[in-house]
Amino acid sequence: MTGLDPKRLVTLRAAEKLVGRSRRTLLAWQENGMPTELLGGTRHVRVCDLLDWQRTKGRRHGRARDTL
Repeated sequence: MTGLDPKRLVTLRAAEKLVGRSRRTLLAWQENGMPTELLGGTRHVRVCDLLDWQRTKGRRHGRARDTL
């Protein structure tokens, strides 16, 4: 992710690829307070907000693959 401007807005589809999570997960994060913006009918999130949310609230608790 080097080279990305942290203030840059990306679509949720691009955000899925950046953090390796599903659209369903990102929509749940949005429902739980992750800041997003609606631009031209498409939902966007700032890279810095996305990475902060993943680091602080986006953990996969209780999954076997995360306990290795």
